[in-house]
Amino acid sequence: MVFEALKSVSENLNRYLKSRFGMSKDKVMLSSIMTDSSSPTENKDKIAITLVNVQHEKTVQRGQLVSGMRPPVYLNLFVLFSVYYGEDGSYEESIKELAAIISFFQTNYIMDQQNSPSLDPQIDKLVFEFVNQDMQNMNYIWSMLGGKYVPSVLYKVRMVTIQEGVAVEFPVPFTGFGQNQ
Repeated sequence: MVFEALKSVSENLNRYLKSRFGMSKDKVMLSSIMTDSSSPTENKDKIAITLVNVQHEKTVQRGQLVSGMRPPVYLNLFVLFSVYYGEDGSYEESIKELAAIISFFQTNYIMDQQNSPSLDPQIDKLVFEFVNQDMQNMNYIWSMLGGKYVPSVLYKVRMVTIQEGVAVEFPVPFTGFGQNQ
């Protein structure tokens, strides 16, 4: 579900940016951080969506096992939106696009089946929360990912649910310590 969630975010953000800036090509892509040595020309003037952390959401109330199924796993995704500019782009344009990303999530802070038809039917909804980063934390993120800083913003995407439709095999119950027979 993680891939499906991020793919839907990419599609929705592409649609919004095309409409807002009159672009004909997709600009948003799922990508790792691009470094100077590994950033090919075709990746310039792009917006990279990078998964930088996955967090298990423990505050959701857990249900009991139903019909031999394990309860779902709830995840929060920390997603970095980075605006890369190149020879045919400009730093000024990247700032405008960064502002457009923030504007998009300000008005679309919840994605569900009604406002995002491309959202996988197994995903109930995604909630986007802006994550404030001080300079030190942002430097740490970019250093950890091995990239040079470009205009970017970090969002926490709540709650991607992982529910595998496989029945749980219950082991033989433990009956206590005794003699082997």
